[in-house]
Amino acid sequence: MYLNELVKELEHTMRVDAREQLFCQTYLSYADMLKRVDPLHEELKDLETKAEDTRPKGEEITKIIAELEASIAKYKEEYAMLISDANVIKNNLSTVEKKVDRRKALLTSLSGERENVLEHRE
Repeated sequence: MYLNELVKELEHTMRVDAREQLFCQTYLSYADMLKRVDPLHEELKDLETKAEDTRPKGEEITKIIAELEASIAKYKEEYAMLISDANVIKNNLSTVEKKVDRRKALLTSLSGERENVLEHRE
């Protein structure tokens, strides 16, 4: 009987040892995984810190870009108005030049008439 109990106890111990061995293997695998994940976790913390540090700069740059875009739109409107004004001035200049040319022609014609009148008087 003693031998049967010893065999049973040995079988029980082997089963317990197998479970303990499985537990140890699992625990070692978990520790290895943590060992590989820890640097990634630290890198994530660093990146989050850098993101927090650069967020205000990004917001400032976004604000500057919006201001520049508004400025560009304003300058485009002003440029369009200046081009329109320049075209009006060109048209006015053309009209004035035509009037000046007609008046010169009229003065030349009147000057010729005057000479004719003066010649006929004499």
